[in-house]
Amino acid sequence: MDNGTVVIAADGAMTFEPAADFNGEINFGYQVKDADGDVDSANVKVTVNAVNDAVDAVNDEVTVAEDGSITLNLTGNDSAPDGGLEITHINGVALTGNAQDIAVDNGTVVIAADGAMTFEPAADFNGEINFGYQVKDADGDVDSANVKVTVNAVNDAVDAVNDEVTVAEDGSITLNLTGNDSAPDGGLEITHINGVALTGNAQDIAVDNGTVVIAADGAMTFEPAADFNGEINFGYQVKDADGDVDSANVKVTVNAVNDAVDAVNDEVTVAEDGSITLNLTGNDSAPDGGLKSPTSTAWR
Repeated sequence: MDNGTVVIAADGAMTFEPAADFNGEINFGYQVKDADGDVDSANVKVTVNAVNDAVDAVNDEVTVAEDGSITLNLTGNDSAPDGGLEITHINGVALTGNAQDIAVDNGTVVIAADGAMTFEPAADFNGEINFGYQVKDADGDVDSANVKVTVNAVNDAVDAVNDEVTVAEDGSITLNLTGNDSAPDGGLEITHINGVALTGNAQDIAVDNGTVVIAADGAMTFEPAADFNGEINFGYQVKDADGDVDSANVKVTVNAVNDAVDAVNDEVTVAEDGSITLNLTGNDSAPDGGLKSPTSTAWR
């Protein structure tokens, strides 16, 4: 029969069981007969009174790729026999009924204006995330459950970014080539400079018009060639924990400084009543160029 069952025991005892969570009116008929075979029929009316059924929120588990997103249907396995099932809170934050972003550890629940929900893990995060939510039904009954999100790791690319530094002529500058690089999978390290493999020990690597000096502790400085000024370019390569590699360029601007001219004493020997050619600037220096010979020479 609709919405219920008559259960007859072996001894003839009868019970009636309404269908689960049904309330309302049920009607069914029955027929009797006597020893003479006379029959008659009647009706049974069963009134099933409603009770306040508890709402039931059930834990959810979803899986998403690192840097991806996934649609959430948190009430898909929940139940509210009295109807009106709705989510009221996520991670302790009340839902507004409008578009809303709710932060959880290492991610965000994004609620659209139409109520659709997605979950977005934090950038480059992988691992397990847990947060709670609360539901209620038409009678105001509430229940809570947990959401477990498994974020599967993906192989993130390492990113080497070009560097620019400035140094004075004949000076030196500390290099931090990986300071603006990124390796979401960790293990960022420089493997080559100007095509030369790093040894992990103290090392000098020549580049055009300069030298990259690597100390035993890995600290790096750049020293331009003596008296050089202008632009120097060299490349470097990095790798991450997964073995992914990337390359970038270093641009060094060497600013000129005013180098002092240096006149050095001269000594010559000449015979009495003789003469000698003089090259007075032969041992002098003028790093900035333009060294001129004396305009006059006096013998005393």
